[in-house]
Amino acid sequence: MNNVQLIGRLGSMPRGGVVNGSCFSNLSIATNEVYINRDGERVTHTAWHRVVCWGRIAEFSNEYLTTGRLVLVEGRLQYRQYTDQQGIVRNVAEIVARKVKALDAKPAQNSLPSAHVSSPNQHFYQ
Repeated sequence: MNNVQLIGRLGSMPRGGVVNGSCFSNLSIATNEVYINRDGERVTHTAWHRVVCWGRIAEFSNEYLTTGRLVLVEGRLQYRQYTDQQGIVRNVAEIVARKVKALDAKPAQNSLPSAHVSSPNQHFYQ
């Protein structure tokens, strides 16, 4: 089973567009792990995650999500390669979202829909 669940904050505004007629959005999500080290000091480790959204989920992300928002992301882990502008082959791990939900209230608005996919071909708002 390939299933990922993250709760974290958006590190930047969603970057989206349209490719071959499909709407997409790229998100950068920060998650924190807090622990006490051997010296008794509290340590916070922040990990950054790439998230890719398609279709209605991307439309939701592009319209409603902003930097700093707390979000729940559910999806699958995907690995891929690409060649950058300098011709270097890069390996990327990213989450392909099946569900994105805002967990905090948008400024000046108290309720938001969430977007998720119940099956690979059906997109709808919850």
